[in-house]
Amino acid sequence: MRRLGPVAPIIAVFSFAGTLLTYWVLYLFHLPDTGVPFHWVGLVVTLLLTVCFLFIFVAPWRWGLPIVTRLAQPGDSIALTFDDGPSPDITPHILDTLAAHDARATFFILGEQARLYPELVRRIAAEGHIVACHGDTHRAMVLMRRWTVVREIQSARAAIVSACPASGAPRLLRPPYGFKSPMLLLAARTLHLTLVTWSVDSGDYRRHGPAEISAAVLKRVKSGDIILLHDGAGRTATADALPVILIALRERGFQPVTLEIS
Repeated sequence: MRRLGPVAPIIAVFSFAGTLLTYWVLYLFHLPDTGVPFHWVGLVVTLLLTVCFLFIFVAPWRWGLPIVTRLAQPGDSIALTFDDGPSPDITPHILDTLAAHDARATFFILGEQARLYPELVRRIAAEGHIVACHGDTHRAMVLMRRWTVVREIQSARAAIVSACPASGAPRLLRPPYGFKSPMLLLAARTLHLTLVTWSVDSGDYRRHGPAEISAAVLKRVKSGDIILLHDGAGRTATADALPVILIALRERGFQPVTLEIS
């Protein structure tokens, strides 16, 4: 079963807020005085809003665009992915650990970070990892218009190419928070990008210690999984958890690989 991760509480909050607003509007129009069963109206509104937000945020439809959540030909391979970097306090440690374990990964880079730390983008590419796109500013793209999304992605790709011309424009996109929408899918199709999410969420953005992060990954990982991690500023626990994760993966016979998607 696909986990909703941080999307679930957002859907719940939006649905609850929408329901409260609906109750307030109905009271203004004196619906209780009409004999309409008020609690049933609230239930129907809550269900409709929940379905609406699931449709927006989870996007089970794809508009003909492939969305990668697992490796196509897993074998003994898994894919480590890192979002939100590069950052000077975390990314070098991540790269050192990957090199020490002869492991490769895919880095979903923010354009604003690429402009600040171009040398780290170059190092990522030089050490055999894939440089991918995570948007320009980590704004949620889910409520943006199509051409606003296009501009956001183009700005990020331009920053990445400027930092590391040898890597070329990224062909892989992971939207911030994993949120998808019709406009995002249309923008990705316009730019000929492949959307990538994940099948194992480390939860390092909410877990405080390396032991918790490594346990969350190792408890669920299986062949072909794409693992979500972060190398943004302050993710010391992720950097500390990575050696434990890599050693355990190798002991189980897994090989960390990049996302080589045509």
